[in-house]
Formats: sequence, C-alpha cells, structure tokens
Amino acid sequence: MIEQSIIDRIIEVSVCEEVIRDFIELNRSGANFVGLSPFTDEKTPSFVVSPTKNIWSCFSSGKKGGAVGFLTEAQKHTFPEAIKYLGKKYNIEVVERKKSSSEIRSTQTRKDIYNVLDFAKGHYYEIAKSNQIALDYFNKRNFTSEIIDKFNLGYSTDKWRDLSDVAIKKGYGNLPLEEADLISGNGRKYWDKFRNRIMFPIQDHRNRYVGFGARIIDGDGPKYLNSKETKVYKKSFVLYGLNHAIEHIVKRDNCYIVEGYTDVISFHMSKVCNTVASCGTSLTSEQLTLIYRYTKNITFIFDGDKAGLKAAYRSIDMALELGFDVSVIKLVDIDPDDLAQRELNLQKYLNENCLDFVDYKASFIKNNSIDSKAKRINNIVASISKIQNTVKKDLYTDKIAEMFKVSKENLKNDMKAVLKTSKRVYKKNLIDDRNSIERLVDLIQNNSELIIEGITLSSFVALRIYELEDADLGSLDLREMELVVKPKGLQSLITEEDALHQLEKIFNTIKKKVITEKLMNITDQDLDSVQHLILVKNSIR
Repeated sequence: MIEQSIIDRIIEVSVCEEVIRDFIELNRSGANFVGLSPFTDEKTPSFVVSPTKNIWSCFSSGKKGGAVGFLTEAQKHTFPEAIKYLGKKYNIEVVERKKSSSEIRSTQTRKDIYNVLDFAKGHYYEIAKSNQIALDYFNKRNFTSEIIDKFNLGYSTDKWRDLSDVAIKKGYGNLPLEEADLISGNGRKYWDKFRNRIMFPIQDHRNRYVGFGARIIDGDGPKYLNSKETKVYKKSFVLYGLNHAIEHIVKRDNCYIVEGYTDVISFHMSKVCNTVASCGTSLTSEQLTLIYRYTKNITFIFDGDKAGLKAAYRSIDMALELGFDVSVIKLVDIDPDDLAQRELNLQKYLNENCLDFVDYKASFIKNNSIDSKAKRINNIVASISKIQNTVKKDLYTDKIAEMFKVSKENLKNDMKAVLKTSKRVYKKNLIDDRNSIERLVDLIQNNSELIIEGITLSSFVALRIYELEDADLGSLDLREMELVVKPKGLQSLITEEDALHQLEKIFNTIKKKVITEKLMNITDQDLDSVQHLILVKNSIR
C-alpha cells in the first residue's frame, strides 16, 4: 500500500504540462497550451492545459482534471499505477507498506486463479483452431478469423477430463482449477465443468480473464453455462467486451448495450466496437457506473421479445436515475446478432433508427384503450421523473404533453405523485440498510486485498469505489463524505461491529446529504485525490 504522505507529495510536485507532454504534443496558445484530444478524433485542438491552475480541460469530451486524472483517464492507469509513474518521473521513491501474511496469501490465490484462467483460455482456443465442430459453428455465425482471435473464442471437448488433465501436467493443482470454476467434483473425483461447448472467455475492463460463457453444441444441458462468481469474478461489475470497447466508447461518446456474447461479437465484426453486454445476468447499476467513466450516453439494443422489452424498460429507468442520456433501438422479431448479420452498414442503420427513451416507450401506444394508454403514459412520466436535470425534465414533459395532447399541469402532478411514492419506497428501504451493510462487510472480510468495486446500499443510493487493489482506502481523503472506512486485512484489523458502525455512519451521511453533479464530475484537487475512486448517485431523495 502506498503511504498517503508520498501520494500527497507526488501530487504536489506534479506539473500537468510536463506529464501530458509525455503523451501529447502541446503548443503555446496565450497563457495556456493546446493539443489534440486523446479522447476524440478531432482535427482542431480542443484539449487545453492551464499552467497557472495546473489542470487540463478537454472541450470535445467534457473531461477535465489534474496530472493523476490525465493518467487514469487518457492512459487508463489505475490510481496506484499513476502515482508510481509520477513518482518515477519526479524521482520520488514510492514506498509501499509491507503486506500481511494473509494479504500475501490472498494475492497469491488471486494470481493463481488468473493464471489458470489464462491457461484455460489458451487451451480452448488452440482446440478450436483445428476442431471441425467449432469451425462449423464459427462459419455458421460468419465469424472471421480476426474476430475469433480478438475474442479468443475456443472449444471444450466432450471428454470428462481434458482441460484438467492437461492443466495438472502443466503444474496447476486442483485447488486453483476449482476456485476458478473450471472443474467440478465430489471431494474424491474431479471433472471438467465445460464439455462440448463453444467457449467465450470473459475479460474485465483491465483485460484480465475472469471467467467463461459456454454455449452447448448438442446434447443435454442448458444452452449457456456460465462461470459462477469467484474471488476474481463478480458478475455485477463485469461487462462482456468492455475491454475492447473502452477506446471506441470514449471516441464516439456513446455505448451500445446488447444482451449476449454473440451480439457483441457481431457488432464488433460490423465495426460498431463501442458495444458491450452483461454477462449472463440482468444489467446492474454497478455495470452502468463502469460505463459512466467513459460516456454519459447509452443506447440499449435488446431483443424484440417480451423479455427484451421488460429488460429495456428496467434498464432505461436505472440509467436515467444514474444521470445517463438514454436512447433505444427498437427491434421487432429480430435480435441484435441477426441485425448485425443483416445490415451491410450497421452504424448507418443504428443512427437512422435511434429513438430517445420517450419516443421508444411512446411507440407502443397505438390504438390502446383509454386505461391502457393512460397506464403507458404514466410509465413514461415515471421515467422522466428520474431525470435530475430540471431543464431536460421540463423539455421531455413538454414533449409528451404535445405528443398525447394532455395537460402539462396534469403531467407534473402525476410526476409529483411518482416522487412521493419513490420517497415511501426509499423510507422502506432504510429498514433494510443493515442487511446491505452486512453484505458489504462480508465483501470486505472475504477480500482482504480490498476488491470493493461497488455496493448498492438501497435502491436510491449507490456507493462505488474503483481500482483499489493496491490503494489503502483508509488513507484516502474522501472529502465529500468526510469519513474513512478501514477494510479488514489492510492497514489495521477491525471487528465486524466496528465496520458496521463506520458503514452505518456513511449510510446516514449519504441519506442526509444531496450529492449532485459535483462528485460525478470531480475536478481540480478533488480529481487528484480521489480520481475515479468514488461515484455516488447524483441525487438522493
């Protein structure tokens, strides 16, 4: 763990202009320096560095920050990596606190799991290159060799002990194989979990292999068999394809969210590479918050069936509540994969058929009965009520008032009723706050290396902490909350009772305080001290 005094010193001596010149050509423009944005494709420089304020601003993307912020935003360094880079640049020795024996064991366990998952990815990939069953499937899907290589698609044979036998010969033991969820057993015998399946390796946003999605070719069993959650794989915090999509999301300032692995692959094959999917689960606020790091614009493209419609409605409201601008591509009797296969120019089709969430929901109101029409309009009103920006909220209210020839006054009254209901739900959720806190404590205690990428304390409060594998949360200056949580296994051991008490203080503080766009757009010194470590929902009712 890096000592806070060293972090403070490095931040103090770091000069934005000097750091950014390591990566971008800057030219003098009056009192400032300008250069081409690292976040967008532009020909006219909109990236400005202010030597007097020691900050940078990118007008094409809306991003801004300090030296650490540039490294984490533009170069995708983690916070510890950024501090180490700056320490080396300014000849400051970065001293790290020695890890305890339990931390060392935890770190080694995770490394072993990552290593065996990487081995399994390579094993399945090599089999697929010469296996006719896999090759026939890839040809049927029109997957090119480039896309197979990009996503490391593989194949598991129908043998009961193929991967496990090879892995053990290579020196991997049963324990890491089991902890990676690659084998199953009864304590005496073990066998491969994945057999006779097309293998979709899953990577997190830092390019680490964390699990697999596996599609059956024939025979009995579920169509898809996915890795269960492990010490390195938390499904709520992983989006399939995000590691490949980040650069494209930033440059296009939009993220397409689809449902499945093949949807993502087909979109990438069609050069729509700013596309991701959840990993065998419903979309979560944690996954959306990951995307918020790169764009505030989301376009949902779900299947046109009843399940897809339900997922779209749920996801729209969740994204609006987190501060996204939301659009939808409406599909009828087709899924995203088929759409990508059908359209020669997929991006053009998406541009021409993109609806904002109001138009999307309104498209289902045709010759409905009065009661049915009122119900659907009220659903749109409920979605608009989740928007925090009052100007946008008014504009959308005007839009549906004109669209359905209803009184704006009545719509606003309905919106107030929705908010009152939301407040009652919120108060009810407070009763369950201890259970949520206990889940967070359990997460802390079972991950002494501090793998806390996020937790939802109630349906209206999201606490997100990023990239803390090598940083000590207890030493960070969490200015907006004025609180410190020291996870068990790090700087000091704390009892569950102490942890609960501290977490309750956090929860109560968040309840009483409205945290607005200030924390969602951390700037200046705030950015340097907690860059992308905290993202709290921008309004608490």
